[in-house]
Amino acid sequence: MPLVPLFGMVTVAFGLAGMTAFRLLAVSPTVMVNKETRAADDLQEIRDPKRVAERGKQFSETSPLYKLAKGSDVGAATAKVQQLPPVLPGDESSATGSQGTAVNRGMRAGGI
Repeated sequence: MPLVPLFGMVTVAFGLAGMTAFRLLAVSPTVMVNKETRAADDLQEIRDPKRVAERGKQFSETSPLYKLAKGSDVGAATAKVQQLPPVLPGDESSATGSQGTAVNRGMRAGGI
């Protein structure tokens, strides 16, 4: 049974790698598969730069990983991680005196 999580993680890793490889090798606007479109005198960036910029922006914004990153609230998640520990009973009488330190009283350094 301990192999089930391992297989799950390996499956997720291969899935993400496969999705990324497919997007970069087949869907990317800079990939030109046809020989005619790869001709040296027919560069899309020179001929129509606005269209290329639009397609590049669309490619990056339709990425599932981009949507996942934009949909999550990183600020709230980091605020939860960076919270100070709670004041526990007995913390009021610390080695610094009966008042305790600013951290023990639940205050941030600098009085913020």
